[in-house]
Amino acid sequence: SEIQRMGNELVSAVAHPDDFAQIIEHFRHRFDQTRDGEVVEAQYRLRHANGEYRWLNMSLTVFTRTAAGLPYVILGTAQDVTDRKRAEEQMRRAHEELARLECQQREIEKLAIAGRMAAQVAHEINNPLAGIRNSFLLIRDAIPPDHRYFEYVGRIGKEIDRIARIVRQMFDLYRPD
Repeated sequence: SEIQRMGNELVSAVAHPDDFAQIIEHFRHRFDQTRDGEVVEAQYRLRHANGEYRWLNMSLTVFTRTAAGLPYVILGTAQDVTDRKRAEEQMRRAHEELARLECQQREIEKLAIAGRMAAQVAHEINNPLAGIRNSFLLIRDAIPPDHRYFEYVGRIGKEIDRIARIVRQMFDLYRPD
């Protein structure tokens, strides 16, 4: 058969490049230490006749050994588990995406709470600010231009307006639906 013709080159011919070193290491050490009749489980990607790599779950055992006690013939069965591996990978990606979305949702909820709090603070500031503004408008015209503190009248008006803009921005952070 084609597999028998490959002989010692079988593993290098069919093993996935990422699994090759692990397969060699596994066969070298695991089967040297395995008792006769003991089944060894392994899972690797091997190239199918159509060129596609497939995941195989293998159950292997040493059938005969050389005079030196090294494995000579290894028998086993292999089950194609490629579809299961793909499904596991899709499941892993779906869990990662779900975790990402849950994290994003928590951040959105935190922002919503911060927005509501900003609106509450803005409301608490806005009420006394309205009283300050109205009081200032009543007394501003009563200060003559030649008064020594008249220059502060314009500054006070600008600062009240600035505070009002900040409060409005805080209100805008949270707009209930």
